[in-house]
Amino acid sequence: MGSKILELGYQSSSNNAENRLHSFNFLIKEGDLVSIYGRNGSGKSAILNNLMGIDRIKDFFCTFNGKNLSSSSTEDMVKHGFAYIPQRDFVNPILTVSEFLELPYFFGKNKHNNYALKDAISIWGEDSFLNREEQLCGNLSGGEKKILALLRAFINKPEVIVIDDFAANLSVESMLRLEKLFEYYLNSGGIILLASEMGSYNSALGRKYIIEEFEVKVF
Repeated sequence: MGSKILELGYQSSSNNAENRLHSFNFLIKEGDLVSIYGRNGSGKSAILNNLMGIDRIKDFFCTFNGKNLSSSSTEDMVKHGFAYIPQRDFVNPILTVSEFLELPYFFGKNKHNNYALKDAISIWGEDSFLNREEQLCGNLSGGEKKILALLRAFINKPEVIVIDDFAANLSVESMLRLEKLFEYYLNSGGIILLASEMGSYNSALGRKYIIEEFEVKVF
């Protein structure tokens, strides 16, 4: 496919006591989905948080399309086309469903999308929770909140979607439907990097890694 390339990794050193994770390196190309599995506390969320500038440990590195983003803030990562669905607190509870979808990324490159709700319904279906457009996000179920955050990411067409704890609160049916969206997004040149608990989700797409005793291995 194209030349879009995301590289991230960590070079472990004996004098870096702040992190127990072993050295690793991911080279992710346009159209790739990479899944990271591991138990709670294994370090999978730490990898995503470092990528998105939420935490930054010594010797972590990240480049995107040849540009060094290792010291970039979360806001800068969004400017570079990254969308992040965190482990929790991924919607604003005081916004309505339609307001959340239409709210632009504050630092993103895309302008306000007045058709966001219509686009989301066309993706997820008219018979879904999206018809409750004036309902507050805080009153949605955990699975509905996760789906809403993912739909907004798809609508805004980022270069890279980063998803922490993907399977949490999602039914098997929802995960299968989301995989179809993943395929469409990947075929259009996107990149997805996700983390999930062991045994909660096993994607049929892309490359898989597992973290055991802080070592990243091919799964």
